[in-house]
Amino acid sequence: MQSKEVRSCRWVVFMYVLGAGLVIPFAVCGFGFVPAMVAAALVPMSMDDCVFQMIGLLYTILGFWGGALVLLSQMQREVSVDRPSRCTLPSIIAFAILSALWVWGWSNEGLLNPSGGAVIYVVIVAVFAFLTNRGFAKMEAQAGEPQR
Repeated sequence: MQSKEVRSCRWVVFMYVLGAGLVIPFAVCGFGFVPAMVAAALVPMSMDDCVFQMIGLLYTILGFWGGALVLLSQMQREVSVDRPSRCTLPSIIAFAILSALWVWGWSNEGLLNPSGGAVIYVVIVAVFAFLTNRGFAKMEAQAGEPQR
């Protein structure tokens, strides 16, 4: 078994939030919109804007969720950090700020009304917080340290 790289909490938070909050959602949206645009071009009737927007929102949410799971799994295998539970709160705060920008962007494009955007934002951050807390607690348990 290969040894894990020792990283600082700051590095873990930065890489986790950057990947789960930006890189993977962009990639999922990019790959997800290609089939939607092809389908819209092939189908003789025009796709309703609401349907197209909902597809985009679905891919964004899948990107956040999948990004968090993939990165936590990878970090559990490859990274060692002193007291991983210290990374939980900074990760959630940074992700909340980053995802607020995503939802704000959706709202400014007219894709969401402000109340719908707020509800989606709260759900996204709550799920991310749950996954993050669980993932870093698992990392701490694997390290043999008591959970706090």
